[in-house]
Amino acid sequence: MAIQSVEVDAAAERVAAAALAEARTAASQRLLAWLAQSGAVPRDLADQPTALTDVLLARDPNDPRYQVLGTFAGRWAADVLRILASAILHRRGHNGRRTPDVAAVEYAVSVGATWATIGGALGISAPTAHSRYRDKVSQRDGSAGPESPG
Repeated sequence: MAIQSVEVDAAAERVAAAALAEARTAASQRLLAWLAQSGAVPRDLADQPTALTDVLLARDPNDPRYQVLGTFAGRWAADVLRILASAILHRRGHNGRRTPDVAAVEYAVSVGATWATIGGALGISAPTAHSRYRDKVSQRDGSAGPESPG
């Protein structure tokens, strides 16, 4: 029995979500290790990459952990992009499906990452990143995202 296209699409969505979640966890592990070297890891997040990921994704300005860790959100977002680019971005098909790289770029844009930062993380120029993702990224506040890189 052949797998129906709906089943394939559903499986692809699960795989994409799992890849993004794994990249976020890996980036959180890397950020925790980096912060541990400086002694700046909040105690309740030490060795808790999933909890760190949750804090960064929630972006709660009233959470004292985010008040400290939000400073590193752009670095974290770029690391997520690097991990995804290495694992998935260059292997994806052109089927119109929203891929994990788009979600990662959307988050990076939403926390103020510049197109230069995004492009650098993906190994492409800022204008290329802007051209590739500007129409795919939806803003929470309805804005068009960072300005064109020039």
